[in-house]
Amino acid sequence: MTADSEPGGASIVPMAANHLGDVAALCKELGYDAQTEDVGARFGELKNDPDSGLFVALGAEGAVLGFVHIFQRPMLEDAPCPKVQALIVAAAGRHRGHGSRLLARAEAWAPEWGLSRMVIYSAGEWVDAHAFYSGAGYRAMPEVHKHAKSLGGPGNKAAG
Repeated sequence: MTADSEPGGASIVPMAANHLGDVAALCKELGYDAQTEDVGARFGELKNDPDSGLFVALGAEGAVLGFVHIFQRPMLEDAPCPKVQALIVAAAGRHRGHGSRLLARAEAWAPEWGLSRMVIYSAGEWVDAHAFYSGAGYRAMPEVHKHAKSLGGPGNKAAG
């Protein structure tokens, strides 16, 4: 697969094992307790999953500027719909088009799956992200509520 890039912009490439330290650091920027080893274990489970896409935005020197994780799964109650699980751009690299290029790469997967819409979940406190998604043509869904409960197992992170 060739990298997607624009002149002066980041290259969008499939995530690889050598990106995981930077990916974990980006997760930590948003408050996740993401250790490189844990991210590596999850990457090992997802990298060959045909229903998941993992991409990074690389700067000219090869630094990871951001990443996106998209997935889809069958549902009984509705047609399958790809979901952006995570789209994180380093704070220092925001407002430079990296997030837009990552989102465009994620959106390119929907037709590959034969799907015609995509959903993005974003925490309530990430107001800048909400504005970014609205600017990209996504409609807020205030009727949706997310509920979480810690089950006490290893690796559980109860959402607030």
